[in-house]
Amino acid sequence: MTGQTQDVFPRTQVTWLRERISGGDDGITQANRHVMSAYAHPLRVYILGSSFRRVAEPEELINGFFADRLARDGYLARWLESGRPLRVWLLTGFRHFMMEEIRRRGRASHAELTPEVHAHNDHNAEAAYDAACKQVIVQEALNTAAERCRSKGLGRHWAVFLSHHVGGEPYDVIAARENVTAARAAVMARTATRTFREVLRELTAWPGATSEDIDHEIAGLLE
Repeated sequence: MTGQTQDVFPRTQVTWLRERISGGDDGITQANRHVMSAYAHPLRVYILGSSFRRVAEPEELINGFFADRLARDGYLARWLESGRPLRVWLLTGFRHFMMEEIRRRGRASHAELTPEVHAHNDHNAEAAYDAACKQVIVQEALNTAAERCRSKGLGRHWAVFLSHHVGGEPYDVIAARENVTAARAAVMARTATRTFREVLRELTAWPGATSEDIDHEIAGLLE
């Protein structure tokens, strides 16, 4: 996801979504927009890696899925009740939607597609989807952490963090550019890293997740 919603997760993504979902039509609309923005690309990655790509164009399938599921009363509320990560809930629902779509398109399509589509649980397509979800989360965390650092007057700290952890520059090179010592540059990077990890925790939480669950999730993200 881009920085479109970088300022709307003051606590955790789950908390924000729960408040929107229980906040009436306007809140549900905001929650739906977030879900569509964040998960359209990962679902497209999944389609292109699975046999479902034979059913229709990815955009048509994704738009149909969102239009059908998000229009149902309580769809996201049921996700909250499920205690499952949102990306898992959506992928499961998307698979069900695809089988419904195959049936809807008639017996000819069903006869042609079912044998291959039954292989849709191949691990490559699911792994690609999971990787795309992680990329979305990390990018959102980077956007949000950058804003949070700047709001606290730590813009230079964030620049050092990016130069070292994203750009791969050694601290002595960064220190010379920033006119600080290498030790100071390392401290600045650690400060920004704490903010980044805080945001990751906010974005990766799901209903019922334990601290250990989230730690495991973050470790996977940072691989």
